[in-house]
Amino acid sequence: MKRLLFLLLAGGCSLIWAQTNEPMQTNAPSLAAKASQQTEVDSDNAEFDMGGAHSPRQVFYNGNVRVTDPKIKLWCEGLTLDLPPGSGHVSHITAVTNVVIDFIADTGEKYHVTSDKAVYDYSVVNQVTNETVTWTGNPIVTTKDGKILSDPLIWDRRANRFYFPHKPTFILPEGLSGGGTNNSGFKLY
Repeated sequence: MKRLLFLLLAGGCSLIWAQTNEPMQTNAPSLAAKASQQTEVDSDNAEFDMGGAHSPRQVFYNGNVRVTDPKIKLWCEGLTLDLPPGSGHVSHITAVTNVVIDFIADTGEKYHVTSDKAVYDYSVVNQVTNETVTWTGNPIVTTKDGKILSDPLIWDRRANRFYFPHKPTFILPEGLSGGGTNNSGFKLY
């Protein structure tokens, strides 16, 4: 199993390729300290497309993909990252097949989401930052307040809100309302 570690530093992305069963060797202790706080991606195999004049730089991970980040854990079978030209923010990530994401919102609340596909998009338009995650293919979000089923399920990370555009189903935990399905205190947008 290989590990392709992205260090998203202030100056851009650095790639480190290492065997998972061997410690990463470095002569820069400060880089190693930063690596423990950065995003790690493990998979059975990976491919890095350096792009060209008219194609983006991309990284493709396949088989038993696991992403570990201080705030997000992700598992899936395939993951594609579109890397920005030069340095900058990753603009597009697609996770497919048996997607499971656990994350902690800025409020500290924990979320568990499953779906067939998840797409992360980031852009800045007219000095306004847009950052969303869209789950499709039977997505279910589980919180301490119950479960929500909606396809698609959209999380606006900047507004810190979930959107359920097509007839969501809310399932409350037992004891909250007799264990039935109804409209709880979740906000619909």
